[in-house]
This record gives sequence, structure tokens and C-alpha cells, in this order.
Amino acid sequence: IVLPRNFLSFVIPDIAVYKKDHSKDDKVIDALKAVVRARANEGLFAAEVLERLCIASGGNLRDLFALIRNAMLSARLRKADAISIDDADGAIAGLRNDYKNLLGSTGQDSVDTPLNEKLNRLVGLYERTDPTIEVPNRVLYLLLRQRCALQYNGTGWIGVHPLIVDLLMKFKKLGEGSPGGSQL
Repeated sequence: IVLPRNFLSFVIPDIAVYKKDHSKDDKVIDALKAVVRARANEGLFAAEVLERLCIASGGNLRDLFALIRNAMLSARLRKADAISIDDADGAIAGLRNDYKNLLGSTGQDSVDTPLNEKLNRLVGLYERTDPTIEVPNRVLYLLLRQRCALQYNGTGWIGVHPLIVDLLMKFKKLGEGSPGGSQL
């Protein structure tokens, strides 16, 4: 592979399960389901479980397969043939907790960015009322590296991971029931 002169990096965009207006993108969710169905028996999932896991993944394939693995382990512990919604919810709660921990002090940030700075930036990305919110700075780069904010569709728009949307509601930074979270 020959890279252009002064090549520094290449962004591989994420796949958005929600549109900019926080409505579900059914085409993307169906595509994610097709990826899973090509690798797993559809009978492994109870009704609506696969869609729930796809949405909770935020379109991140690594998160999606980690959620499936953890939900499957829960189902196996119950000696069940299929992943139930309770198994999925347990896996989602575990990953949501991992993301919550990323919002704290992780050692990845030499400046140790205060939680409120991160939350304010995430709310700004979610609400999209400030046209400068996607201008890169130290906080945005940190949130992108930690996958709390996701860069979508190769067009440069940045959204908030659905599990982070859940946390923003829990932290009272967004109204209860705000669209774009991990719930169906």
C-alpha cells in the first residue's frame, strides 16, 4: 500500500444506528442484523433481542459482538437455548458500566479532564445546537478515543454512543426518555 505524502491518519467512520434527529435508522439496524445472521443462528435470539443489541452497540461491531457474547454466556448459565431480553439487558448494563467508567479518571488523559467538561461536550454533541461543537479539541479527541462519541458516515458528523445517552439521562443532563439511547 502506498500512502500519500505527509499521511498521518485515516478515520474509519462508525455506522450510525440513529439519524441526526435521533430517530432509528432501520436500514443500518437491518444491515447489522444481517452481519450477525451471517455468523450466528438466528434461533439464538428471542424476539427483538438482536435489534436491542444492535441499537445498544451504537453501530460499533466490537461492542455488538461483545454484547452478544456476554448475553450468550448469561443464557448458557441458565441452560437456555436462546438469549432472552433479560440476558441482553444484563450484557447491556455491563457495557454501559464500562462506558460510565471511561467518563471518570482513566489514566488515558494526561490532563485528567473533569467529568463536567466531558458531559457538557457530550450534551452539546447530542443537542446539536452549537455549530462549533464538532470542532476538535482535547475533550472531543478524548471522547472519540474512548468511543463515547462516534464519528459517523464519513461525512464528519459526530454523535453520542447510545449507552452514553442512557447515562446522560441518568445524570440528569438530558430529559428522561430522550431518544437515541439503548431502549427500543
